[in-house]
Amino acid sequence: MCIGFLLILAGTGVAQDDTGSSRVFRSWILDDKGCAASLEPLPSSDALRRVEIRDELWRRAFRAGPRIGSVIAGRIRGRDASDLALTGALGLCGGASASAAVMKALEPRRPVETRVFAALSAARPGIDVSAQVLLQIAVDTRREQVLRYAARIALIARGHPRELTEALTRTREPAIEMAFWRALCRTADARAPVLEQKLPAADGVDSFDGFARRAILLDAVRHPGVCDRDSLMQVLDNAERPTVRRLASLALGRLGLEDASEARAWIDASPQLDISHFLAGLAELPQTLGSLLQRGPGGARDAMTRGRFNAATARLAPAEALEGFIERLAGLESEETTPAYRALLWRHLVIAPPFELSSGALERLRSSRDAAASVLAACLDPRPGSRTGEAGEAPSVIGSVRVATALAALSRGALGRDAAEGRALLWAVFAEAYGEPLAGPGSWDAAFEDEFAALVFDLFVGAAESSATQAGFLPDGIRLARKDYFTVLAELLRAYPVRPVVLPSR
Repeated sequence: MCIGFLLILAGTGVAQDDTGSSRVFRSWILDDKGCAASLEPLPSSDALRRVEIRDELWRRAFRAGPRIGSVIAGRIRGRDASDLALTGALGLCGGASASAAVMKALEPRRPVETRVFAALSAARPGIDVSAQVLLQIAVDTRREQVLRYAARIALIARGHPRELTEALTRTREPAIEMAFWRALCRTADARAPVLEQKLPAADGVDSFDGFARRAILLDAVRHPGVCDRDSLMQVLDNAERPTVRRLASLALGRLGLEDASEARAWIDASPQLDISHFLAGLAELPQTLGSLLQRGPGGARDAMTRGRFNAATARLAPAEALEGFIERLAGLESEETTPAYRALLWRHLVIAPPFELSSGALERLRSSRDAAASVLAACLDPRPGSRTGEAGEAPSVIGSVRVATALAALSRGALGRDAAEGRALLWAVFAEAYGEPLAGPGSWDAAFEDEFAALVFDLFVGAAESSATQAGFLPDGIRLARKDYFTVLAELLRAYPVRPVVLPSR
């Protein structure tokens, strides 16, 4: 999501990027080291064929912002791995120079691989590309399917789902494709009416039906009631893939519990239910599920699933139970604790009311050496001067100059118009620095965005990475022999997922 408009910082000399528009502020402006990094030369084309060099390029583009856009744009020549990495970097730095370069890379004379990367760069919030240009590509049947799909994802991610839905009515595509795109457009429109959807029977990766099913389940998460409880339970019982189980569980959580008194028995009787996603879907925790949170996710699940469970616990647990929860986090793997600490920070900064912790709990937070735990401890420490970047948590502890600077501004009362806005701004800076959705871990919004990003990844890359004997679905237009294309795109979409800008409710 674009959070730049939040970052007009009171009492700070904030510069804007090269678009000359006040709406494109971004939190990288707080990172002086990032600005200095833009003066260094870019890696050579040969160097960019290495994974670690591409990763560093993308981190640098994200850090430095528009100051590096023109340098990157001037280096793009063809469609090999290095040029694709540079085109992907344009979307991460944003600004006028990068936007102009993306528009140029979308021109029909460019190779389809370059145009796909450019369209997905146009999905990023810092890139200003005309929606009309993307719409023309999205419905042009003379263009490769993969390019049309990339333009459609960009339109949805940029907040133009209604325009795309209208444009698609003028095309002739198979019914299952239309069902997929209409459902995916609805997921980015919180105002869309609740319309009952019929789920495709397929649950596999080897057909487009599987993608359509996931898109309709995303719609059911965004708009509870699209699928009724019985339909979701049937999907859950028959699901073979973890992705479908997660989505169905999240949608069930969004519907809530019909009988809270029987909640624990119902959960125990549903072996296919992904409890962490079900909890993420709940608006509040029924008292009957308090013991479930205390019991924890269990040792049989993988660390990532336990991390999701702990994040949901951090959001839902009563304030008086948080100290015991923090004590239980000590000694766990980082995959289990990092989402929980980030959810606790989000809860304190954004979800009212903020909570307080004892000195013992604060010491446990500091001893974790986790960035979110360090920021939370600095926010909660009552000692004078302990929350400033100069006198308290050093950037080396927090891990980000941007976050440390925003934390120091908050302690001086120089972040936002009041304390509540200042806390929200600090979370916005932290979320962008660490790749978190604004909604925060443990919430249905964050889980929804993760599942949307996973669907985008699988649509463009998933089947190319599959080791199954029968190839899964991939949009037509890129030969499987172009392994460099699929490799670079997979790395980019994993490190910097495409997330939708959701149209607000009325």
